[in-house]
Amino acid sequence: MHERRYTKEVMAMRAIKKITAVLAIAATGLLGFSIPANAQGIDVAVSGRAAATPAFAALDLSANICTGTEVVTYTPGITNTSQSVTRNVEGNLGTPLHCTDPAAPTGTYTELTNNVVTSCTDLLALSTGTRVFHWSGGGSSTFPFVRTVTRANGNVVVTHTGTISSGMYASHPATLVITIPETQLADCSTPQGVTQLTGVSALTIVITNYCW
Repeated sequence: MHERRYTKEVMAMRAIKKITAVLAIAATGLLGFSIPANAQGIDVAVSGRAAATPAFAALDLSANICTGTEVVTYTPGITNTSQSVTRNVEGNLGTPLHCTDPAAPTGTYTELTNNVVTSCTDLLALSTGTRVFHWSGGGSSTFPFVRTVTRANGNVVVTHTGTISSGMYASHPATLVITIPETQLADCSTPQGVTQLTGVSALTIVITNYCW
């Protein structure tokens, strides 16, 4: 009787361990981060007829995913030559569909910078900054980021990566991607320059919880 119970316990522990390993692989491949080593395995000490309580962390993965738009205006317009301009950023999240987290169905962010020296060339340069997302459900999220820019399929793709530093979703990784048609840069070589850029945005905040 005791031997049969021991066998069932070991088989159950092995099954849970395999499931946890599969979750670890899936999280690494899909979300770009790995589960800590102490959450991937199960330590079972067997003495006599009883098995010790396993050290196991259940992983709860979710995300707040938002689509939206971002509009950047420049006064005066930016050209291929550096000059001092006023830059205004207005972003809307949760349009046309609401974000996936009911606690934050929509959001906005703005940034107004005066006397910034920039040019069309600078649009493609590596940079850093901070966005503050203000959520319609209440609260905000401060998002310091590293900004990279690539060109693909006729678009300029601006990727902001970082970790929410404070407020709602604090300590969770986030990525904000803005896709702008490259044709909007056609006026860089004209005297009036580019006065507005409009892009489609996609924000993903990965929410990871370990339940011990």
